[in-house]
Amino acid sequence: MKRRYLWVFITLVLFSLTNCGTLTNLPTSFIATTISSTTAEMTTSPPTTLVTTGIPTTSSEITTIINTTETLVTTLPSETSAFLTTTLSTTTLPVTTQIDPTTTLTEPTTTTIELTTTETNSFLSIAEILATQPSGTFLVQGTIYYVIATLDRPSYYLYDGSATILVIDSQSVAVGDSVQFEATFDYNEPAPQLMNVSNFTASAAPQTMPSYESMILADLATHAKTNINFYGNTLTITGTLLQPMPGMFRLVSGENSVIINNKSFVSGNPLLPLVNQTVTINVVVHFYDDMMSVWHVLYQSLYSAPE
Repeated sequence: MKRRYLWVFITLVLFSLTNCGTLTNLPTSFIATTISSTTAEMTTSPPTTLVTTGIPTTSSEITTIINTTETLVTTLPSETSAFLTTTLSTTTLPVTTQIDPTTTLTEPTTTTIELTTTETNSFLSIAEILATQPSGTFLVQGTIYYVIATLDRPSYYLYDGSATILVIDSQSVAVGDSVQFEATFDYNEPAPQLMNVSNFTASAAPQTMPSYESMILADLATHAKTNINFYGNTLTITGTLLQPMPGMFRLVSGENSVIINNKSFVSGNPLLPLVNQTVTINVVVHFYDDMMSVWHVLYQSLYSAPE
């Protein structure tokens, strides 16, 4: 039965080629329907007794069938042929480079070159010294405005127009001398100071003397000892002069007081006749006494007669 259907299909194809010219003149739906129907019937038909009637048996007939089949394939519509020969394009994926996890990445090293310029005879101002508290030796200059001419640690105060500072030095000097020298900085008792003086010589800089400014004794007595720029200040203060014990003098105003340091008097004491009187005097702020919680000042000169 299957072979009979196949023969019928081939006969129809030959008929179409003979009467219609080529297979391309047939409707596409007709060809598809015919092929589908024939295939379905060949698949679903139950097995029957083999029938050989009407099946071509000669070689010429078989050759005709083969040629007809080739014609059928070669005369398919161009769209179908193009579809069968179309090749999908190949997409190339990007290549991924893998880093060995055991590899140590090293950051580039940045080298900074510092340029240092050294100036000859470059003086540090006293204000700079107090602000930066430098290490090592440096050059400084100024005018001497107070001398402590004692055998025990002789010293003097220096002023350069920017600030004041104590200098521990045994040079023979006088108030008003303009000097220059090399020294080192130290912040120890009794006050911020310059030490290890060397290459001491007179300075060509003009004489610069500090002025005395009036201050209420209470403001001086309560001033913060941590103010490094306060040491060496020149002040004019008023109070009652007391002598609590031999060789010790206090200037008192109410509950506030300051001690007039005994290094103020090298030969004689001009304040001795003024004890228990109110006086106005010039002083230099010397240091803060932690044990007695009081400021020490150096007496400079009698500013006015007692009242």
